[in-house]
Amino acid sequence: MSYSPGHQTTTEPCQKTGSSSPPTSPITAFPEVSDPKRAALVSQILEIYEVTSVDSITWALVWLADLSALEAMVEMSSITYAKQMIQKNLRADFYPLLKDWLLKFRNQTSNRDDEREAESESTAGGNTSSPSLAQYSYNDPVGATLKRDQDKCIVTKAGEPNDTAHIFGRALGIRHQQKDAHDIMWDILKIFWSPERIKSWHDTIFGGSGTETPKNLLTLNKTVHALWGKARFALRPIQSTATELKMEFYWLPGRERNKVNLCEKPTDGKPAASPLNCRLLDCEYFDMIVSGRLITLTTSDPENMPLPSFELLEMQWFLNRVAAMSGAADFIEPDEEDDDELYGVTSRALLSEETVVPELSQSVGRVISRRLSPVDTNRQENLPLLQRPRQESPGKQRETLSPGVSPSRYTLR
Repeated sequence: MSYSPGHQTTTEPCQKTGSSSPPTSPITAFPEVSDPKRAALVSQILEIYEVTSVDSITWALVWLADLSALEAMVEMSSITYAKQMIQKNLRADFYPLLKDWLLKFRNQTSNRDDEREAESESTAGGNTSSPSLAQYSYNDPVGATLKRDQDKCIVTKAGEPNDTAHIFGRALGIRHQQKDAHDIMWDILKIFWSPERIKSWHDTIFGGSGTETPKNLLTLNKTVHALWGKARFALRPIQSTATELKMEFYWLPGRERNKVNLCEKPTDGKPAASPLNCRLLDCEYFDMIVSGRLITLTTSDPENMPLPSFELLEMQWFLNRVAAMSGAADFIEPDEEDDDELYGVTSRALLSEETVVPELSQSVGRVISRRLSPVDTNRQENLPLLQRPRQESPGKQRETLSPGVSPSRYTLR
């Protein structure tokens, strides 16, 4: 059953645009870990930097990072200053990044049911019925989202009680208008993902309508919304046009945040429910929602009721999986302080292409101009998911560090 505008949920595999045969979907939420090249790079990083036991957040970030970032860490080990900075990064506390992602905004959502209640109480005659879809205004991002989604949860198709949920949080967007908070989060992300991918995420949020747009909103049942906010599942975007978006639902495992051997491969990427055995039911077909479930959203009016952003869903796909895989989703610090100095990290952005590395310049006594691990924009692995052909794939110790490392590229003078 499909709606227009609206959505449908089906278990049928989606097809790559222009392909006559359906692709094979990943059977795990962590398809990256089966790549032998990734495993070899992680092993090299452990041997080179002598960082055997790491925070499980760092471990998750490394295993879900772009291969280009891991290759850069290996290649840059020959440069003393860069090696020191990468060692510090691997020992840094990245929890504030995920605290921002999970806790800073998940409660900052538009609760349409509360709005309806307030509207109905002020209506003459005490009419308490829900507004029809025709009453939603295109000028209201929440209303446009509900109209696009047919006023139903996109996962379960339940008509109530529902929220309109942000993909990238409203409060997080406001906070990132402050330059320091903005730069810190994005600098951390640049350590582990390609510049092209990070730019696509960043520009989608800060280069357009901000967070208050249907492109950043989904209709979710309250239980589904709560599970999403705790990284109990992730939505994997797989194909998008102006009028149709396909994504897959994946349950995520739970664990405790702790120290872990960097080379330990993540496991349990195939849970059948949440860690505490919460399950979801399709309210139209009365079947359990399992990993790999295909969700298709459509719109008949891309201008006034645009579909959720592929780029923001991709960002969610990576960060929700990191949060679940690392145990950060359930980790609460005794003092949940909102302090940027918690970021003990030096990112690739902090060592620009104009940075001087005195050890190397003095050792050779001349100007060195060198670019390490140049980004190959033709490599599928370095491209955002939207630009790749469909294939089997992505299915405190507090420490203030001096500016330092660019795991992808830089120029020495």
